Amino acid sequence: PLPDTTLAINRQTARVQFDNIVLATRYIGPIASTLTTGYDYNGDGHKGLGDVWSLVRLHSADKADMRADFNGDGNPDLRDALDLLLEVLRG
Repeated sequence: PLPDTTLAINRQTARVQFDNIVLATRYIGPIASTLTTGYDYNGDGHKGLGDVWSLVRLHSADKADMRADFNGDGNPDLRDALDLLLEVLRG
């Protein structure tokens, strides 16, 4: 049976309507910040300037891609690349 889609809001009845429902055999939702790649954005296994460049390119390709959230603040932006650059420079 379908769940009740009516909700009491401010003593009035509201109705929830679903426009699209998707069924999938694997995860297709937004990429969670827990799925970040750490520091290895270029896949060579080492932390370096190549990772900073790859992170900048990842961010440029899709500003909402949570894989670009290096610092884990929930906001993928160019500060992540600066944080990674500082980490690379510190060794």
